[in-house]
Amino acid sequence: MVLHREPLTLLLSVVLLPFLRFFAHNLTEGILPSDLAPYFAMALGGVWSIYAGIWLATRGDPPRIAIPLAVTTLVIFSYHDVAQAVASQTESVWLQLGAWTAALVASLAISVSFARRRGFQLFVLFAVLANMIPPAVHVVRFGLPSRGPGLPLAEAYPLEGNDIWSGKPVRTPNIYLIVADSYPSLTQLREYYHFEEPGFVRFLRSKGFLVSPDTYSNFNLTRLSMPSTLNMEYVFEEGEAYAESHAGALVWLPGRTNRDMVEAIAGDNRSVSFLQQLGYRYVHYEGRSFILTRCRGYEDRCIESSITVASELEHQLLSLTPYAAIVVLSDEFRLAIQPRRRSTTGTGIPELTEALTELAVEPPFFVYAHLATPHRPFLNDSQCRVLPLDYNRASNQDFVQQVQCVNRHLRGLLSRLLAQDPDAIILLSSDHGPRHSVPARTALYSLNDVQIRESLGILNAIRLPQACRSSAQTNLSPINQMRLVFACLGGHAPNFFEEQHFIARPDSPDRGGLRRVHPR
Repeated sequence: MVLHREPLTLLLSVVLLPFLRFFAHNLTEGILPSDLAPYFAMALGGVWSIYAGIWLATRGDPPRIAIPLAVTTLVIFSYHDVAQAVASQTESVWLQLGAWTAALVASLAISVSFARRRGFQLFVLFAVLANMIPPAVHVVRFGLPSRGPGLPLAEAYPLEGNDIWSGKPVRTPNIYLIVADSYPSLTQLREYYHFEEPGFVRFLRSKGFLVSPDTYSNFNLTRLSMPSTLNMEYVFEEGEAYAESHAGALVWLPGRTNRDMVEAIAGDNRSVSFLQQLGYRYVHYEGRSFILTRCRGYEDRCIESSITVASELEHQLLSLTPYAAIVVLSDEFRLAIQPRRRSTTGTGIPELTEALTELAVEPPFFVYAHLATPHRPFLNDSQCRVLPLDYNRASNQDFVQQVQCVNRHLRGLLSRLLAQDPDAIILLSSDHGPRHSVPARTALYSLNDVQIRESLGILNAIRLPQACRSSAQTNLSPINQMRLVFACLGGHAPNFFEEQHFIARPDSPDRGGLRRVHPR
């Protein structure tokens, strides 16, 4: 029988299954097979090593070793599913862990008792193969609606013959687009969060920034906002679906992008294409924050974080397993896998400051730095002390303290940046508002005016050469920011898009649709 001759094949299938399901469920998240390959290899090597160790120690019957090990592996990678099922009845992590432990013990007892029976061996094999079919079919069928034409960048976005750019550059300063994720507008900070910090605004203005008190993002999601900002046009508009449901998963559509929205965020966009054709080098700062903002090969220089904590991808893979049980036993292990520790400092801004200070890239260059702060989880107090590992509160006051820390760190970043690059163009902005006023699964058309403004109100501070300041509007929304920059480079008047604002709710019954709103 196959299982007697090739037990390693069964274990290979068992380890492949959770990775295949994870990949299928995250097809539109920009995760590549090569991203998962090292973790799959480590998991497979571990399982095979356990099998070999047991066999060498006992010289036992291969099925009696392989079947219980295969079942145990399946249950280990099913922790998230079990925990989610129990979570509908209780939020207690210990009860969730207890339910999973009971499932593990029962499964192990059954598999040990029936491991020698041919019927049970075939049942395990066919169960694994049957569960591989749906995600495999989803992966094979996926692709046609999710990708754009995929042209070379200069061909997709030619510099000449468009309404954004005309003529030759009259100036080529370095350009920095710094996005503080979920940073609200000054008006929303005051009205919704009851917080003002005039000292930070005075600092920005003293450094030559035009600061808008009341700017609104064009979309309330990073995945829609940043591609629109960088492409300088709306990737979707009212009446268009931005996603479709496939096999229960939300599959994002490419919209008006060259490949898709993930690639557009990474550099496959009109802004990077135009600048590279003008002789700029593209620098992408990824830190170890969101999977969505990773480097993907379009950049001339990728700035990565040197911190050795788990990335968001590693945390998501670990979340398939009962690693929470190990976390409570060891503070060192807890720190190593803590997904909240995206950087040593919490905000990642001092790390970015050091990286830009030491940046060895010949000018002119364009830096896109997407910061994972003050987006939840909140990692710092108002004095920028890093919060304890078990801190998990997320009140408005916690958010305000995170904003206060971000302001402190941004002062340091901008001061050092302008000291070494005084002629730089700097766009300090956000991709969307905090959205703290909107409960999960709120229907698209149920949002009231307060929730809409809090979801879309964003920080907006722009520093331009003096000759370009007359064209600037202080409340310019992100769709027109880079249009203003290119007009400045070319020495001509900007051609602005009509400013529109949209709300999307992927977790609501209306997911996939857009609602045009008027937040002002």
